[in-house]
Amino acid sequence: MQFCNVTDDLPVFDLQLTLFVSISDEERQKLLDARQSSNTRQQTKSYLKILGDYLREKSLPKLEEHDNAALPEMLSTFYANVRKEDGDFYKLQSLKCIRTSIN
Repeated sequence: MQFCNVTDDLPVFDLQLTLFVSISDEERQKLLDARQSSNTRQQTKSYLKILGDYLREKSLPKLEEHDNAALPEMLSTFYANVRKEDGDFYKLQSLKCIRTSIN
């Protein structure tokens, strides 16, 4: 697409616009990190630690090592069994946050 085709000793520009650019993995990670506030990142880290603690306590494989077919059953059992540090149930909204963090 040509944007400037002026004569009279002025430069001629021939620019190609594209909707897709290539970015490095580092740039991609920076974009992803910028989407989340520091509180969200901290909360995600905390919820993933809770899941990791649960898996260790139950002698289950790490999340990354679980078979995709077994994940739904393992996660549903986790949601049913997870409790706050004081032993109380998590509120529904907190369980939704935990689920979102794990996804």
